[in-house]
Amino acid sequence: MMEESFSHFIEKLKADILDLDKSWAKKKVPKKIRIVY
Repeated sequence: MMEESFSHFIEKLKADILDLDKSWAKKKVPKKIRIVY
């Protein structure tokens, strides 16, 4: 049960990162910042 919720958390985290990546791409944020995250 712990592993299942953890994997779900990872998937949600990946989705959040993808959303951030898309918004950053639109704003043309420097690549240095994107590498940090």
